[in-house]
Amino acid sequence: MISGKSFAFTGDLSTMSRKRAQEEVLRKGGSIPSSVTRELDYLVVGNLDSPLLSKKAKKGKKFLKAEELNLRGETIKIITEGQFIDMLETDLEE
Repeated sequence: MISGKSFAFTGDLSTMSRKRAQEEVLRKGGSIPSSVTRELDYLVVGNLDSPLLSKKAKKGKKFLKAEELNLRGETIKIITEGQFIDMLETDLEE
């Protein structure tokens, strides 16, 4: 699921450091671009104060950029940290 896909991270992760999450993506054959562009496959939003989990949480620049690109017809999947962890675990089972 991760191999060949690109991932960016925003917000504070609760289950691991951002560096470790990036290392896991790279180890599984994914890539970590330096910014949110239309080529991005996934934007992972950390669980701590996540706008995906709480309506009171503020959306950061990366989140807003991904939403803007999606409004223009791009297909960046904005996922929770939990969904990312599920992807890591699914890769372990295959």
